[in-house]
Amino acid sequence: MPKASVLQFDNYTVEELLFKKEPVKADQNEFQLQPHFEQEIVNLGDDKYDVHLSFDITPTEDHPMPFHIHVAIVGHFTYFDQDETIDANLKDHILQTNTISILFPFLRQIVATLTNNANMATLMLPIMNFNDGGMKMKTE
Repeated sequence: MPKASVLQFDNYTVEELLFKKEPVKADQNEFQLQPHFEQEIVNLGDDKYDVHLSFDITPTEDHPMPFHIHVAIVGHFTYFDQDETIDANLKDHILQTNTISILFPFLRQIVATLTNNANMATLMLPIMNFNDGGMKMKTE
């Protein structure tokens, strides 16, 4: 029989949403995305964790974009390991990868909805594998 997960996703909240249309040259139809992601894990005590996940695309002169977008969400998690059978390294791995794997689809949908509702081409972020540590991690 499968063992219950030690990680429980309680819910998430949207902390920040920003969408700003930016001027671009009339003949410019292709853009190179340079997204920036950040994660921060905050231990609230009593096995409660808040995981902050943010996404940002900011246009620059070198990399113009038709918009500036920023989305920040916070996932609320509970970690259950009453028997303390999981070592600290595995616990850190679970908190750093599993929480983002759970939160990312929510962030992805928010970005798609925001760009679509702004009457822009829908920006659908790719599905990502976080087990390889591909996201910039900042853990407290």
